[in-house]
Amino acid sequence: MTCDIRNIQWQSRRFYPDMYGGLERVGYEVVKAWRDAGYNVSVITENYPKKTLISDEPIRGISCLRIPTAGLGIFWRLAPFARVTRWTMHQKQGANAAELVVTTAPECVLASKLAYPGRTVIYNCESVSSNISASNLRTKISLQQIIIEKLAAKLANFITTPSQIVKLQLLNFVKVPERKITIVPHGIDPKRFENVQPDPKIEALREQGYFLLIYLGRLTAEKSVDLAVDALAKMKHREKTRLIIVGEGHEEQSLRKQVADMHLKENVIFTGKSKHPERYLSAASTLILPSQYEAFGIVLLEAMASGIPSVAWRTEFPKALVASSEIIIDGKTGFCANPFDTNDLAKHLDILAEDPALRTKMGEQAKEECNEKYSWFRTAKLYTDLIEMA
Repeated sequence: MTCDIRNIQWQSRRFYPDMYGGLERVGYEVVKAWRDAGYNVSVITENYPKKTLISDEPIRGISCLRIPTAGLGIFWRLAPFARVTRWTMHQKQGANAAELVVTTAPECVLASKLAYPGRTVIYNCESVSSNISASNLRTKISLQQIIIEKLAAKLANFITTPSQIVKLQLLNFVKVPERKITIVPHGIDPKRFENVQPDPKIEALREQGYFLLIYLGRLTAEKSVDLAVDALAKMKHREKTRLIIVGEGHEEQSLRKQVADMHLKENVIFTGKSKHPERYLSAASTLILPSQYEAFGIVLLEAMASGIPSVAWRTEFPKALVASSEIIIDGKTGFCANPFDTNDLAKHLDILAEDPALRTKMGEQAKEECNEKYSWFRTAKLYTDLIEMA
């Protein structure tokens, strides 16, 4: 280390063991890497949803303070300015006065600057709500949230994004100076996907010769799993295909209704959320990622590490705000279909369904690509390089 910064703090609305999605995995892996690099690392997060987690040390050598949400329930989640006030109060009370803060939440950027105006703040921006709200997604974004995100982008000393597609949103919709933005791709632990015992039910389907198409993630509006179901219905090889949906969310009931209405109950399997998705990936034939908004897509790396190809939408700014084309090598490690065109998606799925040798070749190339380009060490190093410049 060549600078005076020794104390780094990770701030996020969720943190281990509350592993809700990709961001929580990023935080968990990066803070461990910082600790191993010799930094003094601490974490501040919200006491949500497990109210019993007041303060603990979930990872050796890393202190974690959990800010109580005061039993405000849905109001807490929908009132970003209330969160800014509470975060600021806890930091002023001496929760931790780290010299540098890295945060995934725009509210935390504002709170960190209000509590200690002179500290350096890196804003890890994964989405631009003003753009999401203007899209055709069913996601509703409050005006308060949009205002806070714009203020955070202005006040942060540095901004990191996981992909070029998010950088383009910041440049075009928030008007952030390009010099302020650094792309820091997410990583993966390949050892997690080695010598995996497949889920027995899914493995049995593979042994019966089914083409196993897997979706892994939240069942929410921006993930657009309904488009995967539409594509399944249009496949020539529909009868030999099984779509395995691993995840949970508020869209589950509408998806189940869609499956029933399209007479696909025998073709679609809902497993619920899994703590060990690698067990499903190890038995699957192909990953499908039908998201209409995807800042990165760690699940694509998980599929690559598992040795299977992926199919997703082609990146197309500003129509398709997905990072798929930055990760998938089209025609080599998977396919990128025309944005939101379920006919084209079905066509690419059929190509893979009818050619096991192609799937094997693509899976091997995907695994090699993943091992060469993506690791949590590399992700943490990019942050460390930025920290050294602070």
